[in-house]
Amino acid sequence: AGSMLGAARMTGANFNGAVLREADVRRARLDGADLAGADLFHAALDFSVMRRARAEGANLSGARLTGGDFVETNFSRADLSGALATGANMRGCDFLDARLEGADLRKAILTDARFEGATLKDAVMPDGTRAQ
Repeated sequence: AGSMLGAARMTGANFNGAVLREADVRRARLDGADLAGADLFHAALDFSVMRRARAEGANLSGARLTGGDFVETNFSRADLSGALATGANMRGCDFLDARLEGADLRKAILTDARFEGATLKDAVMPDGTRAQ
């Protein structure tokens, strides 16, 4: 079991390179937080607000991001393989060279998101189709 940080207000917090595997961060406020290189393997971030945060190179594989607000967060080079992000607001996010294999993005808002170089094999897209 991981850390319990649910519903905490951590706006602008520095978690650069932190190990938060399986952490419970549901409903947390992480606007502008630095999560670059952090290990959030199987973390629960459901319904969290993480606008304009830095998550470059973070390990979010198997993480739960359901219903969260991640507007303009930088996920470049992050591993989101197998992540559950149904209904998440990811407008304007940067997924440059990110891994999203098998991620579930059903009903996610991806307007203006950038996916150059990202791997989306077997990801479920917002409209329910599976990426090739």
